[in-house]
Amino acid sequence: GPLVAGECQLDVSVDAGGRPKDVRVSSCPDPIAGPALRAVKKWRWFPAEYDGKPVPAEVPVAIAFRP
Repeated sequence: GPLVAGECQLDVSVDAGGRPKDVRVSSCPDPIAGPALRAVKKWRWFPAEYDGKPVPAEVPVAIAFRP
């Protein structure tokens, strides 16, 4: 298929273990929304900390696709 370029803005809820629990599209061209969501759901983060303990956090993510 044709190569698609664009940027996706996603909002990710990351749990205390650094795993994405909820991934929401803030803005994204339609053909690349699915691949962007699938990619981010495989990512792992260093969890946010509060008082030295891992805690859930909301993380904004931008992904650029280039042809």
